[in-house]
Amino acid sequence: MPPPALVLGLILMAGCQSHPGRIDAWPFYYHEEIGDHKTTEIMWPIGGGTKDPKAKESGAWPFYTKRTEEERNETSTHAFYPLYNRRTDPAYEKTWVLPFYLGTKSFTADGRPDIDHTFFPLVFIGTSPPEQRYFAFFPFYGTLKDRLARDEIFFVMFPLYSRSKLHGHTANNMLFPLIAWTYGGGRTSSRVLPFYTYFHKEGEPELWSVLWPIVHFSRSTGEEQIPRSLFYIFPLFGWDNSEREHKWTILWPFFSYGRRPGTDYYNWTGPWPILRLQKDREISRTQIWPFYGHVYNRGGTTRWYMWPVYRDYYKETERIVKREWSILFLLQNRIFEDKKDGTTEVRRLGWPLFRYFRRPDGSEQLHALSPLPYWNERGFERNYSRFWRIVEYVKDAERDESSFRFIWRVVRYDRYRQYKTFNVLGPLFRYEREPEVQTKFSILGGLLSVGSRGGAPVFKLFYIPFAGGKDVAPAAEAN
Repeated sequence: MPPPALVLGLILMAGCQSHPGRIDAWPFYYHEEIGDHKTTEIMWPIGGGTKDPKAKESGAWPFYTKRTEEERNETSTHAFYPLYNRRTDPAYEKTWVLPFYLGTKSFTADGRPDIDHTFFPLVFIGTSPPEQRYFAFFPFYGTLKDRLARDEIFFVMFPLYSRSKLHGHTANNMLFPLIAWTYGGGRTSSRVLPFYTYFHKEGEPELWSVLWPIVHFSRSTGEEQIPRSLFYIFPLFGWDNSEREHKWTILWPFFSYGRRPGTDYYNWTGPWPILRLQKDREISRTQIWPFYGHVYNRGGTTRWYMWPVYRDYYKETERIVKREWSILFLLQNRIFEDKKDGTTEVRRLGWPLFRYFRRPDGSEQLHALSPLPYWNERGFERNYSRFWRIVEYVKDAERDESSFRFIWRVVRYDRYRQYKTFNVLGPLFRYEREPEVQTKFSILGGLLSVGSRGGAPVFKLFYIPFAGGKDVAPAAEAN
């Protein structure tokens, strides 16, 4: 039995003797250049990269990857994903190191930076336009600007005291969330839980609760634009009536009914979650769970039978047609049609066996296995899918190119226009064919090789040619 070093040397030597544009010593090293597309693999599936006019990607999977989208000028870098993730483009930067750090940087319309740093869960630092710096050391003391859906948050020994502002409304809290009082922005409120709560908005009645969340009621101020009567003893019964809508509930959430005077709208639920009926100009719902459901909402129609066994969805607008169906959420089919240019995008998922994707330009991808039950091309798919893709088929319609990989690329078939290759274990067994140019079968790139080139026979033994015809390079190599 030959020593491993000799076998490795023969494989590397075979790779170096591959045709122009390709060096094939897979899985140790593989490099291919066809036109403006480049592919490199080093110790597959660990290292390598790809480059074409649209994007370039490199990495040492699954530890590190970097991808740049040339058209959007966007770069994303992952390390031990999802622990480290950084994304940058001309208008936005985002970096996270889970679970300790999150940093973002963006720019306002006039070019001023908005910078935020979070060292979770203790330190918050940043700059918020116009040049407002902030610092917080949670839970002891600090101020936040444009964070947590608020314009400003100030706290001292949280939850002992905090103050937040949003669109002119100020909220003060002590022993959050037990004690609070708010004002500004056209509304006021206060609470001391669980004893009482109070809320009032200009032009509306006062809303009170006692022994929250049990008793709720409204009180008129005489200045209401739309009179409203509300009373609940939760969860036994209650009502909320106004000129716009009447609502009643008994044993919430099991029974409720609502209607809008002067319209066809009604909403009946009961017994929840089995029966629900709803009708409006934009929404229509019939639900007998889990047996049947039909929902029409803003131009889209959803149906399901024996939930979650079968579900489908259909929506059509002036521009697109969208169709979806799924069986047990394991078998999914999605079709997007662009009515303006007539193109179609198709996504199919048979979890955990396969996933299929066809782009509007006709390019296709088929992968098996597919352990992710959802589409995540920029995250887990990008960083880990090469380890579970036993079968892989890729077709590039624009370049008239396709490839098929089987058993983690042990068996590999490639086609570029009329040029075709079939490999087993990289250069170990290789078959090449291009009509009227060449046909060749080789072992270790020429240890034994038989075929024809330029219409004449070709034979090699121990990499020494014994017969040959006209030396014509395949068209795929020339391009």
